Parts: sequence; structure tokens; C-alpha cells
Amino acid sequence: MSLLTFLVAIGYIPGIASYASAGRWALIAIGGSVLLWGIRVQFGPGHLLGAFLIAYCAESVLWSFAPLDTIGQTLQMLFLASIFCVAAAHQNLKSLQKCFDALAWGLIPSLVVGICQFFGYQPVRAVTEHVPGLFLSSNTMATIAVVSMIGSIAYRRYWHAIPGTALVFMNQSREAYVALVLICLTASIRFLPNQKILRLLSLGGGFLFLILLTISVLWLDLNYGHGRMTSVNDRLVFWQLGLANITPTGWGLGSSVEIWPQFEHFHNEFIEYMFELGFGAFAILGIIVYALTSESPAKWPLLTLLFTCLFNFNLHEPMGAFLFSLLTGHLIGDRDRSLGFQSVRRVLTWPDPAHREDVGVGAIFAPDLRRVMVSSGSQYPRYTRDFPQPV
Repeated sequence: MSLLTFLVAIGYIPGIASYASAGRWALIAIGGSVLLWGIRVQFGPGHLLGAFLIAYCAESVLWSFAPLDTIGQTLQMLFLASIFCVAAAHQNLKSLQKCFDALAWGLIPSLVVGICQFFGYQPVRAVTEHVPGLFLSSNTMATIAVVSMIGSIAYRRYWHAIPGTALVFMNQSREAYVALVLICLTASIRFLPNQKILRLLSLGGGFLFLILLTISVLWLDLNYGHGRMTSVNDRLVFWQLGLANITPTGWGLGSSVEIWPQFEHFHNEFIEYMFELGFGAFAILGIIVYALTSESPAKWPLLTLLFTCLFNFNLHEPMGAFLFSLLTGHLIGDRDRSLGFQSVRRVLTWPDPAHREDVGVGAIFAPDLRRVMVSSGSQYPRYTRDFPQPV
């Protein structure tokens, strides 16, 4: 999986249509299918939500405004589901840590290209005046960079946070800056010692910095942004239009681009999926909520990615969709494992609960084949009984 992460990060293939997307989708499709053969999928609540989502997307072809786009994006969801299942099956802490290491190494070519773009030289095609690296869009590049940065810090791989940090500040992306501040603020409150004065100082200082950052960004946009504030107004129009046209069953996956081609996307993934899927979008919300109940450090980069999805369409880009599937799969697998472990170790209630004894998992002690002690975990009450004579 770490090798696939590296390949997707550098998967820019010039000379074909959609330079920054086609090669990455091909890698996700091939790599996810190959990796899926090596695991045994065990369905939990998160897997069932994902299966319902894919089935609903496939069924939406019947009423979709753009059925061909619905079929294409449903296939993309199937490829992403393989990444999800593989990530959920591997519950080694170092497995995801290696993926963030690979992502950091994969951003180095984008950093080299970005330095050239920063000084005015464009070695690859770009659709923006900022620093898109190998991703064509500076917003996509900033999102991947800030997710890589937060993920490396969450797993204490500080040196691997350097490429992401450099790209975040070279891109000057507003949502990346705000996401970085909010996640750092939340993490500092979460991990500070249990002293009210430190938490209040951290909270106050964080919000003060966030307010100053917002004011400075707005002032720079108004005075030196060369019309960049129009993007804020455009997003407000997109969101109002999307919210006003939400239906119970949706317009079909991928239909928004066909209905309003001049908008490209709604620049808010939650509104866009509600518009396209209707109540089926609640399956995505359920996957997110269930994943965030895990205690794994992977929830911090996932929260970062979700925040940027409030202002962009990162889940429709291959790298953002890949990271979303990877992180949610890992978190849901971790949560399923913790719930399964607790259900196995459920404490029974007996007339004499004070008498407990440490026993091994699945241990059977039968001194005379007539009296037996059976346990499925530790700290269980001792249970003895006579077996029938035939046994």
C-alpha cells in the first residue's frame, strides 16, 4: 500500500487527456485490485455502509440526469472500495505510518517542480498562477500537502513533514492555512496537560491567530488579489444553488457537472453529494462519523481533508479520494477490531462475581473429563458443571 501511495502521488502522465487525473485513476484501479486479492474481507458496520453506498450509486443510473457519468463514477467508487478494504484489513500501526512516509517522498517531485513554478518557470502544464506541482490545481496541491504534513506529525515522523510544510506555504491556499490552524488548535487542546489555564491560553491564542489570519487574507485579497475574492462569491452562489435543488433521491452521481457545466463542481463535497445522491449521501456521513470514533492518530489527517472539502472538490480528485479511502478504511478497521475485542471480553454476571481467575483465551481445563472450565478471555468468573455421562 505504501508503494501504491508513492506511485499515486507522482502519477502525472503528460501527453494524455487530463494529465494529473487519468494516470492516478489507472494506478488506483490496478493497484487496489491487485492488493485486494491478498486479503480476506471481513464485513463490519463501515463495510456495510460502503456496500449500501455503492449499491445506491449503481441504482441511481435509473433516474440519473447523466447515466454515463453515473456509471463512470460508480466504477471509481468500486476501485476506491478496494483501497478501503485493504486499509481496513491491515491493522498494523506502522502500515499507515509507512503510507505517510511514502506520501512525503512522493511530494518531493512536486516540491521541485513547485520551486520552479514559484520563480516563474513552468516545467509542466498548470491551470493556475500559483504552485500546483504535479497536480495542475494549486488547491489540490495544498490539500494533499497539508494532509501529508498533519499525518507525518500525528505519527511523529517530523522530518517527513518538511515537503508538505514547504508546499503549504508556497501555495498560499486560504483553506489550507485555516485547516492547519484549526487542526493544530484542536490537537493542542486534546493533548495539553489537564490544566485549565494552559487550555484557555491555547484556545484564546489559537482563535486570535485565526482571526488575524482571516483578516490578513481578506485584506491581501482585496488589495493585491487581482480578483481572487470573486472565488468566494462564486462559491456562495454554487452552495445556494445546490442546496435549493436537493431532492430525496438525488439527480444521480456525477450529474452536477452535466447540469451546470460552467460551475465544474459545487466546491463543497457535502452539498454536492447531497445534490447527487439525496438521502443516499447519509451513508458517506455515517462512514465518516463511524471512522472518527476510532482513537487512531489517522483521524487528524482525515479531519484536515474533510475541512478542505468544505471549500473544494477534493474527493472528486484521485489523490484526495485515495487518501479518504485509505484513512477511513484504516480508522474503521481499527474501530471494528476494538469493538470485536470488547464483545469477546464481555464480562458475565454470576451469583459469585467476586471469584475471578485469569485464564487464557480459549483455555480448557478438564482434569477428569467430567468437570471443565471454559473461558473466552481474561478475568472471567470460574464456571464449572458436570457433562452428561456420554461425553
